[in-house]
Amino acid sequence: MKLLICDDHALFRDGLKQLITQHNSAFDVIEAASMTEAYQQCEHHDFSLILLDLNMPGSNGVSSLPAVCARTTTPVVVVSADDRIETIQMAAKQGVAGYLPKSSDSLTIISVIEKVLAGEKYFPPAALQANKLTGEVSLNSRQIEIVQCLVEGLSNRQIADKLNLSEGTVRQYVTIILRSLGVDNRTQAANAGRKLLKPA
Repeated sequence: MKLLICDDHALFRDGLKQLITQHNSAFDVIEAASMTEAYQQCEHHDFSLILLDLNMPGSNGVSSLPAVCARTTTPVVVVSADDRIETIQMAAKQGVAGYLPKSSDSLTIISVIEKVLAGEKYFPPAALQANKLTGEVSLNSRQIEIVQCLVEGLSNRQIADKLNLSEGTVRQYVTIILRSLGVDNRTQAANAGRKLLKPA
């Protein structure tokens, strides 16, 4: 089973390749450092999955996705440092099979690869919730995940365990979220979160 990793950072490609092949040695991982190389590899190989960075030579970000999807029937999963909700939603509309922020942990990456190979799609849950946000609040996908945890009444330690983050990182996120929501404490943040994330 062949997978194509398209990213212009060799260190990231190497790390992702190692993660994938350690999980399943049956995967034959091929690399491309530009869109031109990616197209060339697609002409010479029959891939089961393409992992594609949005920002590399020859790419125009999300606007490049229609051309990519038109040139192959292989499922494409975007792997990007851009975790903005609007970017993820735009990518979803272009026909990709999934979107993985580069901040995702290794378990999530492997899980998403397996899901897409099984014919499913994956987009960060926060992106699917984002259309329910109101007002001028602007949160990224990780921040929305933490807001959801606050709504659930989880402590910083519990949030850290759930999202595979350090407790210190969670505290920093909570501070930023309180400021973004214009509230003074976790209880107020949870109340605001319920309103922001409530079903339409």
